[in-house]
Amino acid sequence: MDRRQCLLTGGAVVSGLLGGVGAATAAATARPTEGSHGRPPVSRRQDGGPDGTEPIETSYSGTGATVGLDVRIERRGPIVFDMRHGGSGSFVVDVVDADGTRIERTVNYTGPWSGELAYDIEPGAYELRVQAGGSWSITLVQQPLYELADVGTTPPVEFEGSSPQLYGPIDFSAPRTLSFTSDGEDHNVLILHDASGERLSVLVNETSPVETSIEISIAQDVGWLSVDTDGGSYTLSVE
Repeated sequence: MDRRQCLLTGGAVVSGLLGGVGAATAAATARPTEGSHGRPPVSRRQDGGPDGTEPIETSYSGTGATVGLDVRIERRGPIVFDMRHGGSGSFVVDVVDADGTRIERTVNYTGPWSGELAYDIEPGAYELRVQAGGSWSITLVQQPLYELADVGTTPPVEFEGSSPQLYGPIDFSAPRTLSFTSDGEDHNVLILHDASGERLSVLVNETSPVETSIEISIAQDVGWLSVDTDGGSYTLSVE
């Protein structure tokens, strides 16, 4: 085991002890529905935001092919893509700006897939371009830019799962110790995000089962943690 310490962009200090896309062939249909976020806040999300602002949730679903879906980003926190794919072919989701330039490729996978991935996307008008080999669904959750007074997830907290997920917002106003274990055989990734969803650091990036303890201190008071695995079970605690 190696002990590591580094200074990250934004004033974060971390030390730790480490234990081709085919053409679409079928027309897709999309059914958008918009509303405020209403999922339980216990381990993954926060109901309220700054000045009572709530996350905005928009859902789409379809089968096959490439479609263009208009999206307007209004919140300044993490933009969360909760995605599902039930086909055996390619599943690719791109975010394209008004000029037609791709700014994010949120997923590029072949076969069934499910999980959450978070990105820092500026407010404005965009288009989602979906290529899929079967049925798919996307729930887009626009999180507010939380301040410390709005955060209800105060350490110690524990999370567990078996698919990519975003956790937070979390109180990082004091130094924290993260403990992360995963039995995934292919890849195990733990990422630290700031309040806007920008990636501050890839804390763990391993291609075999991992058991890690990391001490972390960041300049921001509020942050998020995301886990990306290949389907292995994982646990994450923040103290």
